[in-house]
Amino acid sequence: MKVVWTKRIAEKIVETMKMRPVSTMVNALVTSTINSNQIFPEDLKRMREVATLMHEQLSELSIEQIMMLLQVDAIIKSQLQGQNEQRDFFMDMIAGESCIFDAKEIADNSFMKNIPFAEKASGDYEYKYITMKPYELDVFDIPTRVDDILIDIPRVGCFTEEFTYPALVQTSNSKVQMAITPTFISTMNDEIRRARGKVLTLGLGMGYYAFMVSEKEDVESVTIIEKEQNVIDLFNEVILPSIPHGDKITVIHSDASEYLSSIDDGLYDYCFADTWTGTEDIEAYFAVKEAAKKFRKMKIEYRIEEGFALQLSGNVWIEILKAFSEAANLNIPNLEVLSTEIDRRKENYIRTMLSGDEIKTPDNIDYYMNPKNIISLIGSSSLIF
Repeated sequence: MKVVWTKRIAEKIVETMKMRPVSTMVNALVTSTINSNQIFPEDLKRMREVATLMHEQLSELSIEQIMMLLQVDAIIKSQLQGQNEQRDFFMDMIAGESCIFDAKEIADNSFMKNIPFAEKASGDYEYKYITMKPYELDVFDIPTRVDDILIDIPRVGCFTEEFTYPALVQTSNSKVQMAITPTFISTMNDEIRRARGKVLTLGLGMGYYAFMVSEKEDVESVTIIEKEQNVIDLFNEVILPSIPHGDKITVIHSDASEYLSSIDDGLYDYCFADTWTGTEDIEAYFAVKEAAKKFRKMKIEYRIEEGFALQLSGNVWIEILKAFSEAANLNIPNLEVLSTEIDRRKENYIRTMLSGDEIKTPDNIDYYMNPKNIISLIGSSSLIF
C-alpha cells in the first residue's frame, strides 16, 4: 500500500491516532475481561445505593443501567488513570450502546417455548444449563463502529435478575459453543429473516438457527452440515423430536468446507455459515469464505462477519500508518505487535491484499477502514488465508 502525503491526509491520520489506540485498548479490555470472567456486583445493595445517588445527575439513564456501567467503568479506569476526559468520552459512548436484557423476551422465544431442553452428554459435548447472576456483564454483539473517528465501542448488557439458559458446551475446554442468550440470538436475527427456499446451514450448534428458519413458510428445507458426530447425536435425541417442522430438517455429518467444495451452485438458495463461536476463530471463517467463492446462485451469509472485518481493520490501519510513515519520512513506533501465528497471518494477508492500492485522499482512509468494504475486498481477493 502507498499513501500520498498531503496536509489533509496528515491531519486525518493525526486525529485518528489520538483516539483509535485508546479505543482499541478499551474494546479489547472490556471484551476480554467479560468473556474471561464472571463480572457481577459483590455487594448488590451497596451498588444500588451508589447508582441511586448518581441517578440524580444521570437522569437519562435508569438506575439499572448505571449499576451495569459502574462495573464497566471499574474495568477500564485502571488503564485510563489521569485521562479523565477520555475515560468520560468512552463511558458515554459505551452507555449509548449498552442495554438491559429482557428475560421475558428470551422466555417467549419460539425455541425456548417449544423445546423441552434436557441436560445430557455425548462424547466431548454436553447440553447443560448455565446461570447468569443479577447484573452479570455480557458482551451481546460485535462492537459498534463510529465511522467519523474510526473507533469501535463494545456493546455491554446484563439481566437484572438471575437468568438460566440452555447451552452446548465442549467439556474438555469448558467452551460454550452455542447458548440461548441475547448474544447468540442478536447475531442471527437478520440471517433468519433473509433465509428462503432451500436453506443450507454450516454448523449445527443446538439447532437454534435451523429451528427458527424451519418455522418460515418460505423455507422449503433446511440442510445442516456438522463435523462433530456427538453434536449431531445430542441434537437428534434431545432437540429434533420437538421441532414442529422437523420434517424439513436434514443433518449431514461432514466438514463444512469439504461439503461446499463437493456441491454444485444452485443446489441451495441460501446458506448461513456459523462454524465458529466468536471472532477469535478467524481461521474457520476464512476456510468457509474461501470455499464459498465459487457460488453465484446461492446467497451465503456469515454470522458476525462484520466482527471479523472490524478485527482486520486493525491490520488495515497498521498498513496505512506504515505507508504514511514512509511517505512522510517519519518513524511511528509500535507498528509491529505480533504475538501469535494467527496475528502474523492476518498481517500478511492484509498486507498482500492491499499491496497495489494507494490512498490519495482522507476519504480513501475511511473506505479502507470500513468493515463492509473490507468484506468486499476479501470476497474479491484470490488470496488464501
